[in-house]
Amino acid sequence: MAQEAAGIASEAEFVTQEFVSELEGEMLAAAESQDYERAAELRDRIIGAKKQMGHPLTAAEALQFFERLETTALSMSAPQAAS
Repeated sequence: MAQEAAGIASEAEFVTQEFVSELEGEMLAAAESQDYERAAELRDRIIGAKKQMGHPLTAAEALQFFERLETTALSMSAPQAAS
């Protein structure tokens, strides 16, 4: 299994790692736009998620994760306007 080859013990851990990566990207974007309060909130969520690494996501976290994936996939598949 690809997850085992990558050193990932379970699908729940894999999703958590993806979720943390998504949060980290949002945190960096918030910091770059000088939204430091949002960046701090995201930092705190990242710390909490890392403590739960390997544990299943809550239903709300899983829903949020998959909604972001869907939004990202849709934006990537949409035709880009010519510059």
